[in-house]
Amino acid sequence: MTTVSPGETRPFETIFTEPVWYDVEFSFDGSTKNGRTAYHPTPPDRDYGNVLESAITDSGWSSWQISATENLGAFASRSDE
Repeated sequence: MTTVSPGETRPFETIFTEPVWYDVEFSFDGSTKNGRTAYHPTPPDRDYGNVLESAITDSGWSSWQISATENLGAFASRSDE
């Protein structure tokens, strides 16, 4: 589990350490009703990586999105191709 304080924005570059599928759950004040998704930082057979972003507002509304990136970061030398 990773925590971000109110008003804080922080990248977590070392959470996803393996090129596998992750079950990601977002919570607000201990409630897990705010969202859940499957996420893979470097999908197999693809030459791009993914970035997962999430936001939770003061009222507890949350959103998340997954965007593609050419920067594979720590997975640039992966050998699953």
